[in-house]
Order: sequence, then structure tokens, then C-alpha cells
Amino acid sequence: MMTSNRLSTILLGLLFALSVFVAGLSLICVLNVRTLNRLQARAFYINNDRAVLQALLNDCVEYSRRNPAMEAVLQYVGVKPKQAATQPPAKAPSR
Repeated sequence: MMTSNRLSTILLGLLFALSVFVAGLSLICVLNVRTLNRLQARAFYINNDRAVLQALLNDCVEYSRRNPAMEAVLQYVGVKPKQAATQPPAKAPSR
């Protein structure tokens, strides 16, 4: 009788410890899911802003084809590379 009582106490303690452990893991999981949802929403807005900015830059590049004065602005902000002065190709050395 004494062994059964001791065994049930140990099993009950083990059950309590495991239930606390599972509750802790569940809390961590819930907090991580909340963080994931918040980050997914933020990523959506960032991607949306990136698409709008890319469309705006594409329109600016298209406008610069009709208005060359826009080239300087696009080069200043780094959308278009600065045009280097073209040099004639070097002549091959004669033998």
C-alpha cells in the first residue's frame, strides 16, 4: 500500500511538471505566432511601398526620355549611372 501511494505521488508530480512545461511551450508558441503575424503585415506594407516607389522611378525614367533635364536629377539620386566621357579605344601596339 505504501509503494502505491509513493508511486502515485511521483506520477502526479511528474504530470504537474509536464503540464507546466507544455503550458510554457504553448505560451511561447502563441507569442511567436503574434510576432509572425505582425512581421508579415509589416512585410506586406514594405513590399507595397517598394512597388509604388519602383513604379514612380519607372515613370521618372520614362519622363526623362522626353525631357533630358530630368537626367541630372536621376543621376543625382542614383537611379541612372553618370555617363562617363567616351574615349576612343586605345590602338593596339604595333610590332
